Amino acid sequence: MHIWDLREGRNIGCIFGPSISGDSIDCKDNIILTGSCRSNDQIELWDFGTRKLIRTVDWEYGKSNDKLNVFSAQFGKKTSEYILACGGLVNEARIFDKKSDYMDFAKVTGFSKGLYSVDFAPNMEMFAVAGGEGEAHIIKLTK
Repeated sequence: MHIWDLREGRNIGCIFGPSISGDSIDCKDNIILTGSCRSNDQIELWDFGTRKLIRTVDWEYGKSNDKLNVFSAQFGKKTSEYILACGGLVNEARIFDKKSDYMDFAKVTGFSKGLYSVDFAPNMEMFAVAGGEGEAHIIKLTK
């Protein structure tokens, strides 16, 4: 992944490792989020300034998952405390919470085909998922 500075008109740094496919790059609070299509470390957080890996976020808390392709990932609209991601092979979307060591606290499952797109509502009270079934689903978060 190359970081391009429009002001300078050139590449100012690279991050090697992620295999990006889809809308699975986001940046907030000097942290870069990447979602990858590969057999391990599919969700990663990087320091923007140093381009160093901060940590990996496990799809299943504390477990590696080699049956996952992350096609879309983003931070919350208001804060980097939350990560919303979806993928293929597992055909589900999850929300991860930084305060809980990035354990997932919400998930949407039961799709017969992969999910390729996610988006938080601006107020963070809802999120949308869409994928291979040709339908978009809007989910309301409740406390």
